[in-house]
Amino acid sequence: MKKMFLLIMGCLLLTNCSKEHIIHYNPYIPEMNVNLVLNLNLPLYNALNYPNNAILEPSQGYNGVIVYNTGMGYVAYEATCSNHAIDLNSYLTIDGQLAFCNSCNREYFLLNGQPGANEEDSPYFLKAYYVSQQGNILTITN
Repeated sequence: MKKMFLLIMGCLLLTNCSKEHIIHYNPYIPEMNVNLVLNLNLPLYNALNYPNNAILEPSQGYNGVIVYNTGMGYVAYEATCSNHAIDLNSYLTIDGQLAFCNSCNREYFLLNGQPGANEEDSPYFLKAYYVSQQGNILTITN
């Protein structure tokens, strides 16, 4: 019985100790319903048929939704900077494989949403949305 107790306690300690802590809750971007359907056959979304291309769909989210073709699938993010309060200039602009905040000049990698150069003062990744694909139709939700 004593050995079983020590084994369980050891397992609990090992599973609770982690060097990296990924923050999922973001105090700057409140939850918002996103339900976006993109038809990749339409000329507006044609760029997404090719790897390393991104589009900004302004119709949903706070400042729109960025959709990026990674070459192995698609990812989607809120087009709002994740590391400060939402303001008039907290929208992101796309430049190749990066997104830039127009308010604080932070950069984010579109491949994984990770903050770029100023990572130590940027604890939050871009807010990601779920992407599912059925043929040439992408559905983006949260």
